[in-house]
Amino acid sequence: MDSFVGITHSKWRELKRTKGNSIDLPYWPKALFVSYRSFRNSRMKHKEDAIYGKDIQQTVIERPPIFIIGHWRSGTTLLHNYLSLDLQFAFPSVMDVLFANSCLILESKINQKMGAPKIEKRPMDNVQISYRSPGEDEFALAILSLCSPLLAWPFPRSESFYDRYLTFKDVSENEVEKWKTSVLYYFKKLTLKYKKQLLLKSPTHTARIQLLSELFPGAKFINIHRNPIHVYQSTLKLHKTAVNSSALQKPLSLNQKKNNIISRYREMYDAFFREKKLLSDDHFIDISFEGFEKDAVGQIANIYEKLGLNGFTQAQDEFVKMQKKNANYRKNIYEELSLWERTEIRDKWKACFNYWNYNV
Repeated sequence: MDSFVGITHSKWRELKRTKGNSIDLPYWPKALFVSYRSFRNSRMKHKEDAIYGKDIQQTVIERPPIFIIGHWRSGTTLLHNYLSLDLQFAFPSVMDVLFANSCLILESKINQKMGAPKIEKRPMDNVQISYRSPGEDEFALAILSLCSPLLAWPFPRSESFYDRYLTFKDVSENEVEKWKTSVLYYFKKLTLKYKKQLLLKSPTHTARIQLLSELFPGAKFINIHRNPIHVYQSTLKLHKTAVNSSALQKPLSLNQKKNNIISRYREMYDAFFREKKLLSDDHFIDISFEGFEKDAVGQIANIYEKLGLNGFTQAQDEFVKMQKKNANYRKNIYEELSLWERTEIRDKWKACFNYWNYNV
């Protein structure tokens, strides 16, 4: 699935005109397809705005969202898939995030055209996914605001420019407001569509606790962490597969990818440790991926208790079913790290090794 297939023509034009975002010749066919889709997306957006624009604007998010956070490949998708089984929550589907500009009117058209959802496997692991699966809201925010680290996927030469939007530390106030406006618009749209409390997951939000808490006072955060060595290995595969397949420029060298993964992880968790102190005990919980693998249902029960959430008993049977279904799941096998990689990770990620008691 192309991550940016739902972008409108005006945003696509703005993106292409940004300094450093020239499209390399081998990727022109892919870019032409995105251009073609962008005209259709613009027409659909205008239609949706005409029907629902006023309703979106007037929608009130009465119950603050629950955010699942954690670095890429730390288990955020697994946790999101479990908690989304609780019918009291709403989550954006893959279709909602890919077609953020028209998701209110598009789903019925897709259902009529495609029928049962097509099941695929993600390129970086064996997780099954369809357009109805829980999606990552950052993909929607990327095409709505153009303020996202994910925009370095198609434009890897601009990675340092887009990485600023991980923490928004060195970003102008105008850009921060632009992003906030997109967040409110999109979350209102989801609230209008589903009329439930939002359950959201995006690794990028790990470094945005303060911004999200300002937008949604009372929001709750579930952080899932994993052995940093395994996170590094799995993130590197993510960049070799899904990230490379989204590129419109020659991908970065393997050494560049490795260095950027290491520095981005450090930046993310520097912000996380600084900002999580702003949250009260009943608005934040930290769990381990390893513990979740061993006893997902027990960990979920702990989440509900710590955050003061109701409804665990009603959803427990569904959690148990998924735990049984996942019992035989086979994880990826990774190559051993080089001495350089292990040394760099040990030195630059030392705070995380120490905080979560992982061995190097």
